Amino acid sequence: MLIDSAPLLRAAVPEDVHAVVALKREVLHADLDRLGIWDEDRSRERVEHYFAPERTRMIVLEDRVVGTVSVRPAPDGTWLEMFYLRADVQGGGIGTRVLQALLAETPGIWRLQVLCGSPARSLYERHGFVAVEDDGIDVWMVRTG
Repeated sequence: MLIDSAPLLRAAVPEDVHAVVALKREVLHADLDRLGIWDEDRSRERVEHYFAPERTRMIVLEDRVVGTVSVRPAPDGTWLEMFYLRADVQGGGIGTRVLQALLAETPGIWRLQVLCGSPARSLYERHGFVAVEDDGIDVWMVRTG
């Protein structure tokens, strides 16, 4: 299903951490369970620890938060992190639109990690990311521009 409405990227606020925890659970629980490493408490603690409103945006569609994405500058490139989209909007072009907007904002080297077997990997590959490491759980990907 192609989604016609353009998603809005709004700055996150500290209270959005709860939405990010819920999004991570919705998006990654099945894959992490498949890999035998889902832990509800650890997942929540990791989001709470790494969530930074100043580099996080909430993805809003028709006044509803449908996702989140964080962009972290680092010496080795810009890291795309916590890019979660609700299952009911996946495959509709929102991920493509968000990723294109972020890549256009910040040229240069981009890095990310994605779970092995995740369908999101094909989105990243379509946008020039290539796998550089795979440990059987995560695949690290790089886009050089």
